[in-house]
Amino acid sequence: MAVKRRSLTEKTAVEDPTVAHAKKHGIKAVKMNLIGRRSWPDRMFCMPMRPWFVEFKRLNLKPTPLQEFTHNELRALGWDVEVHDDKDSAIAAFDRALAVRRAEFAAVYGNKKPGQVESAQVPEEGDAVYRGQSRRRVVPRPRPR
Repeated sequence: MAVKRRSLTEKTAVEDPTVAHAKKHGIKAVKMNLIGRRSWPDRMFCMPMRPWFVEFKRLNLKPTPLQEFTHNELRALGWDVEVHDDKDSAIAAFDRALAVRRAEFAAVYGNKKPGQVESAQVPEEGDAVYRGQSRRRVVPRPRPR
């Protein structure tokens, strides 16, 4: 008996144009392949201020109960999670999410762009990290006698 495999072409027809649209806007789209954690959203879009999670589905399919549970967990933590089965709605939702996050960024940082924000965690150019040196102190081992 032959096993019928599900086609992902409908799903990628939604996901691929959305990822391409994100790249046009300079936003990274990370594929969420978490080992040992099923049911996470398909993509995390790294937008200013906070990420945006998206689950892409084939037309008229709903998330599984485990996916719904994970999405609700993420929403309870304050993250935005959306499910899309249509390319146009996914791109429109991306544009809305990006506009909201850019407005939040402007409210906090003013006229600066995301790459211009100063952070205490960013090393200076003269730091050892940029010279290819390690910050770890090497302690010599005692030699065997």
